[in-house]
Amino acid sequence: MNVLINGSILFLKRYIAMRKDDEEVYRYGLEILYATVLGIISVIIIGNMLERKIASFIFLLCYCPLRLFAGGYHAKTRARCMLSFLFMFSIILGVNRIFNIFVMEYIHLAIALLFYNVVIFVFAPVESTKNLLSEDRKKRMKLKSIVISIIISTMIWLLNYSESEFFGIAFLTYTFSIFIILLGALNNKMQTKS
Repeated sequence: MNVLINGSILFLKRYIAMRKDDEEVYRYGLEILYATVLGIISVIIIGNMLERKIASFIFLLCYCPLRLFAGGYHAKTRARCMLSFLFMFSIILGVNRIFNIFVMEYIHLAIALLFYNVVIFVFAPVESTKNLLSEDRKKRMKLKSIVISIIISTMIWLLNYSESEFFGIAFLTYTFSIFIILLGALNNKMQTKS
């Protein structure tokens, strides 16, 4: 990936007025961009190989926007992040296939979705201790997290009526996302204590 980033930096230096001081910012942004695109493409490829295209789309739809704005636990390296992302997708596909999660009792689903939305309301955004957010940005990200969480909850509620495997994919993805958000909040609390 460094070759791609270095080539992109050279291209940007040639065609835009980039100050030397800004090179590290561009490099970091390109690393995030390329890692994200690689992760998304990998999920789509796995979904295609396993003939689970719609499942991969639902996973990305439920996971990426929420994690983007709500934050959560961050892996120590980009490679671990990528492997965790792909491992989680594989686990969700496997668990859903083994347990055939197609429908849930409405009272249980309502309690779970209410709990998940409370977690988002209380903890989001869970920021990285390395990159703290301004108060204004935190408020905007919290609002976006809440809106995304409500949209995902509504989608899951409606998918429950369909009694399809897509309900299980969406519900498990949302569950894993909430777990990662709680894990990130706990990790930050432990780091601030030490």
